[in-house]
Amino acid sequence: MRNSLATCIYCDEVVDISKGTGDHVIPEAFGEFEGDKHFHRICSNCHDRADKSVEELIRCSPEAVMCKRLGITSKRSKRKDHRKQIGANGTPPPQHTVLMDEHLAPVRSMDSPDDVETLDYLVAADEEGKERRIQLFPKMRPEQLKERLEKANVRSIVGAHMQGGDKTWLTYSKLLQEVQPGIKLTELPCIEPGLHRMPGRTFCTITVRYFQAIAKIAFHYYLIHSKRNLVGNEALFQDIRRFILDGGDKDRFIESCQPRSVSRLDTSLNRSEWFHLLAADESDSKIQVELQLFAAPESPTLSHRVTLGDLNKCVIAPEYVWGHKYSYWSKEEASTRILGVIEERPILKLPSNFWIPPQSVAL
Repeated sequence: MRNSLATCIYCDEVVDISKGTGDHVIPEAFGEFEGDKHFHRICSNCHDRADKSVEELIRCSPEAVMCKRLGITSKRSKRKDHRKQIGANGTPPPQHTVLMDEHLAPVRSMDSPDDVETLDYLVAADEEGKERRIQLFPKMRPEQLKERLEKANVRSIVGAHMQGGDKTWLTYSKLLQEVQPGIKLTELPCIEPGLHRMPGRTFCTITVRYFQAIAKIAFHYYLIHSKRNLVGNEALFQDIRRFILDGGDKDRFIESCQPRSVSRLDTSLNRSEWFHLLAADESDSKIQVELQLFAAPESPTLSHRVTLGDLNKCVIAPEYVWGHKYSYWSKEEASTRILGVIEERPILKLPSNFWIPPQSVAL
């Protein structure tokens, strides 16, 4: 009888690898794939610790926006109010805006990030001339507005303008006068009721936890497919294991390339044209994994190269370079649980000139 007991690669606790589903390489919230292999040598405690980083990836990142845009849902992501995006561990969810009268106005995402509805909001200018956007809502009390102004570091309002409907204008005007009597309030032009096509931008906030999740994906993918029979608890992986659980300087492990522009994002592509791409290279002295999540032809995507450890020797052999493509099926082909398939991709060598220096762009 085969022994199913092993040790967790992160803490050495004994685990039964025959029980449970194991850790998904691609987060389950992004869909499950036919032919997927799960990583089992991780205990429940370490899995929960690493999962806090995954929460930021699936809720707050550009990939979270793409997941919602493609209509991908899972057991983990289904909620009664599926339109509401929530943040993770203090990191806010993606903030959607549209350009209105030369201002980026906050909007609420509907069933898709491409379909939004306007919000009532106040743009307050402080003594230094800096503008802060404060969301308003019906039946808002003066103390609630004061609290939001304090959080936005607005101590004294010098000027303000407001976006809201005709029915709420008078209510919000009285509210603002109660908070700061005598303030001059300017009304922004109202949008005619109906559907409008408008330019927009989505802002994503990510922290080191996002990169911890990226490192975990790369590490577990490598351990599942490597032909070196490395388990993951070896000394050469000590630093990457610590980074995955505890964080640290992400630049030691991850080199990221942001898309030069998000304006080229083609939202008309069918879901079957989207995929995740992972590739590993252990033919040089370093073990590296490249990954792109939610990639598509001619569409920009964040790309990452993760260094897992140093081999201190060089082996040039084709079998030490490999890759896999996680392809989505169309909505008609996908089942309620399986959304796509994994294909092994022949790769001779990862090009050294693949990376473009990271660009400073708004996501």
